[in-house]
Amino acid sequence: GGSGTFWSSAKELQYGSTLRNRKINGEWVGYISSPYVVFYGCNTANGEFAQNFTNSQKVTTYAQTTYASFSYSKKSRLRRINTNGTSLNIYLLSFESLYGIKNSDVLGKVFNPK
Repeated sequence: GGSGTFWSSAKELQYGSTLRNRKINGEWVGYISSPYVVFYGCNTANGEFAQNFTNSQKVTTYAQTTYASFSYSKKSRLRRINTNGTSLNIYLLSFESLYGIKNSDVLGKVFNPK
């Protein structure tokens, strides 16, 4: 919510597809990698922020409808990390609802350029 109208006047960052050689089933093939952006901030899919970003940058964008938080667990946000902790194995989780239903695609709500 703090970005205001920044994305409506920001310079386009020139996201572009990339052709790469990739080995698939033991065979080298041409693979086109399409860029996308993911915002893992709480409620970034709500309001106009994500749609404004995707429109101005002309790139598919994903954002979170409710919460995103760091956790010591791959499946539950209830094992939150200590603010100044230095432990390894920290996971960034995003959720589809207040009840902790994990975002199964790990990306969030999709926004396409208009």
